[in-house]
Amino acid sequence: MTGGLHVTGGAGGITARYEDMDAVSRILRATGADLLDLAGGCHRWLADLDVAVSAILDPAGAKRFEGAMLAALDGPRGLTAAACAIELGGIRLAAAVVAYRAQDALLADMMDLRRYAQVAMDVATFPIWAVGPATVGIGAATFGSGGSGRDAGAEAERLLTEHPGIVDEMVDHGPGVLAALTRLPVPKKLEQVCGGIGLFYPGGHPKVEDQPADLNPAAIRVPSGVADLLAALQRRNSQAAGQIDVRTVTYVGPDGSVHRSHIVDIPGTKEWNLPGHSDSVNDFGTNVRGLAGEQTTYEKGVAEALDRAGVRPDEPLLLVGHSQGGIVALHAANSFATSGRYLVTAVVTAGSPVGRLTVPNSVQVLSLENANDIVPHLDGQPNPDQANRTTVTFHHQTGSIGANHAIDESYFESGQQVDSSTAASIAAWRRSVEDTFLFRPGALAAVEAKVYQLSRVP
Repeated sequence: MTGGLHVTGGAGGITARYEDMDAVSRILRATGADLLDLAGGCHRWLADLDVAVSAILDPAGAKRFEGAMLAALDGPRGLTAAACAIELGGIRLAAAVVAYRAQDALLADMMDLRRYAQVAMDVATFPIWAVGPATVGIGAATFGSGGSGRDAGAEAERLLTEHPGIVDEMVDHGPGVLAALTRLPVPKKLEQVCGGIGLFYPGGHPKVEDQPADLNPAAIRVPSGVADLLAALQRRNSQAAGQIDVRTVTYVGPDGSVHRSHIVDIPGTKEWNLPGHSDSVNDFGTNVRGLAGEQTTYEKGVAEALDRAGVRPDEPLLLVGHSQGGIVALHAANSFATSGRYLVTAVVTAGSPVGRLTVPNSVQVLSLENANDIVPHLDGQPNPDQANRTTVTFHHQTGSIGANHAIDESYFESGQQVDSSTAASIAAWRRSVEDTFLFRPGALAAVEAKVYQLSRVP
């Protein structure tokens, strides 16, 4: 059953950005300094020779002039006082930003520490690991063939999909549980835990192989909206593990000018493997390394594929990723923006746990999340409410973890809803991409879909 859309962040969000506050602070301080310079320059009129000479002819008038000038410049409501107040306001705002940033970081650390210490103490004083088998047994007796005839595993699956907040709690409290059970100094932050696990999954180097171009109409059609983007991503997702594509959209303007942009489809996890080397870039190791904020072999392979596709640093790039692919897309967007290697202007993620990943201000992000999909909860943190990050949450419950997470069974329909939505944040995101990547009526355009097979070598 599909419900309405819940939109947070983006142009219609409510959170103030520290970068904007810093910019206002700089403007206020610069304005105050300019006004102080102006006030200083105006003081010369108090000692002007012409004014002194006029005092001989009109002493009373000169006295009134001097008094008026002093009041306008140095009085309680004078220019000097106003300039100082404006500059002081800018300094106070800058100090507030520093305090807010420090407070946010402190609160985040305190929350991690609280969850870590609380759960570690609970586990140490009460053997909750012993309750697990008993709970499963009770569930099997109640929901299994001996009870209502329903399968215990299916009931547990439905419980998780109906209450995905359970996953948030598990992720939040996981480090504390590991610390108590193993008596080891487990890090308190999820990123650090994932980084430690990632050490057991060798990164290796990407191997990129050219594949025949995709001539399917779904691949070479100029997308008209989010639904078309998800349909193309699903087509790539249905192919062999490690396959991505770089679709080049070429527009010819009325004046004959040619404009190129590129769309990259990045599928999600295909292999849930144990520690050790894997030839697949779509493996569990990419997940933990990505959640740790590290550059993955998958991301390096995407960069090499862009090189092979002939993408230039000044050509707009849209990255579209599902699940693990969304993690890779966001991290790549940040890396490319920092290095200037590619011009990523937009990202679409579907069912991806990306709340802990940073995004450059120059990149417009649209994240689709099924409220009944547990995968977006695997980072234990909601996506931040930022002007360039729009999160669209919808409800689609099948009772199956896999189906709730699938592009074709869950996210494609949400893409159709997004395309017809009039929400301010969605409309702003659409405007940021429509002239570059989406279909424009009457425009002459063509799409070429280059396909690449990515794998990992030791």
